[in-house]
Amino acid sequence: MSEPAPDKPVRTALLITDDKAASITIRNIVKKYGVEINTSYLNLNSTAMIKKIILKTGNTAFMRADLYKLITEIGVPFLVSLDYTIDLGLDHALDPDRRKILRTLLISYIILAKAQGLEHLQANFMVLYRSAQAAHVRPFEANPAGILDILYTGNTKANEIINELKGDPARFNRLFQIRFVNISQTQGEIDAAIRAFITGLETREKLFEMIARKKNTDLEQEHKTAAQIVYRIDRDTVYVDGETSEIPKGSPYLDFSINEFYAVGSWEQLNQLAVADKLKKAITGGIGEKSFKPADPIVLNLGDDCLIDGATANSLARLFVQELGNYKDVKIYVNSDNAIALEKSKGFIIIKNLIRHSY
Repeated sequence: MSEPAPDKPVRTALLITDDKAASITIRNIVKKYGVEINTSYLNLNSTAMIKKIILKTGNTAFMRADLYKLITEIGVPFLVSLDYTIDLGLDHALDPDRRKILRTLLISYIILAKAQGLEHLQANFMVLYRSAQAAHVRPFEANPAGILDILYTGNTKANEIINELKGDPARFNRLFQIRFVNISQTQGEIDAAIRAFITGLETREKLFEMIARKKNTDLEQEHKTAAQIVYRIDRDTVYVDGETSEIPKGSPYLDFSINEFYAVGSWEQLNQLAVADKLKKAITGGIGEKSFKPADPIVLNLGDDCLIDGATANSLARLFVQELGNYKDVKIYVNSDNAIALEKSKGFIIIKNLIRHSY
C-alpha cells in the first residue's frame, strides 16, 4: 500500500467500535487523509479487552491511565473515533444508556487538560452513530457543549472540573472539536463527512499556528522594551507605569483581576532593574488613593504576556526579599512556561514560597 503524500503526514487516531464493517470503512477512509489507527494500546481500541477489564474492576479508570500513557509516549491522538453507544454487558446501574466509554474518554480529556504540561490539550472526537440514533445526537450536533450534561462521576473534584467547563464555553471549544458521523450512510457520504471534519481540523491547526507565530513576533518586538507594570484599580480604571486611566472597550486589561499587579512585556536581564524599580515605586508610593501597607496582600502576575529569563528570579528575590522584605503577604502567579524558567534559575530557591501556579 502506498505511503501518504508528503503534505499529508501520518497522524495517529483511536478507534473504538463494535461494528466490524464500520471499522474497516473508517480505517480505509482516514488513511487517505494521513490518519492511521493506533492498535498498540489494547485498552483503548479493543472492545473485548475493555469489556473484560470493566467486568473485573467495575470501572474505567484504566482507560484514563492508558490514555495518559499514550499521550506521553507517542503524543496526543489527532482523532478519537468511537461508537456513540457500546454495549459493555454491564447492568443498568453501571451503564444505563450504553454511553460509558464516550463519557469516560470525554472526562479523561477534561481532567488531563488540567495537568501540568497538558494545558493546551486538544481533543478531536468523531462519534459514530446509526440512523436510528439520529434524534438522540441531533441536539449535540447543534450544540456540542451540551454533551457535558451527560457527564457525571463519583469523584467530587472531577465533577467540579466538569462544572467549571460547563460555565466556560470558550474553553470547551478550545479543548474539544466534536463531529457526529452517521455510519448508516453510503461510503461516499461517510467519506465526505470525514473529509470535511479533517479538513476543518487542519484549518484550525493552521490558524492556531498563525496566532502563535504572531504572538511570538509581538513578544520579540517587545523584548527590548521593559515590561509595563499594570494594576487594575476597579472595573473601569487601570494603572499603567505611573499613569491612571479608564479602560477602553475591548482592552486586554478587562481580563485582568482587580487589585492585582501584572508585568506585561519583557522582564529579562537587560531591563530587570527598570521593571523592578517601577513595581517598587508603585508599591511603596501607592496608586492614586490606594496605599500598600506591609500587611496588605501583594499579588503579581507573570502570565502569557510576560517574557522572563534566568535573571528574573534574582530580580524578584532582590525586590521582595531584600528591598520589600517587610511585605509578608506576597504571591507571584506564573504560567507554565514562566514557572519552568524560574525553577531553572539559581535564585528560585529564595522566592520558591512566593510562587503560585496560574494553570
